[in-house]
Amino acid sequence: GVIARRYNQVTDLGKVLDPFADKLTQLFLILSMAWYRPWLWLLFGLFLIKEGFMFVAGLIGLSKNIKLSGAKWYGKVATAVIYVGMILLLLFPELPTLWVRVIFAVITYGLLQSFVLYAVEYRKMFQRK
Repeated sequence: GVIARRYNQVTDLGKVLDPFADKLTQLFLILSMAWYRPWLWLLFGLFLIKEGFMFVAGLIGLSKNIKLSGAKWYGKVATAVIYVGMILLLLFPELPTLWVRVIFAVITYGLLQSFVLYAVEYRKMFQRK
């Protein structure tokens, strides 16, 4: 996405594929971490619920000719928090459990915040139409 914007190569296909690729990457990062730290399955479940909601809300919006105007800041923050947290867990696999739980809590908070704020945004959009 960044490269496409920089070189003025933005396409409609890219607008769909870039976020999809981001979500797949996040999904597999969380999944791979959950393999080694079983309680991270909770994070995996939260991620699936949030993204499932976003998908369904997006489909409902499309059916009503309502479109979210791009990614919101809170979605970008949640994405950044996931990547930073997962990179830390990959780079430092022997982190004490306390630190892993702190990283888990920060990622969970970021996902929950994003989920709630997107839900509020979609609700407002659907009420206006």
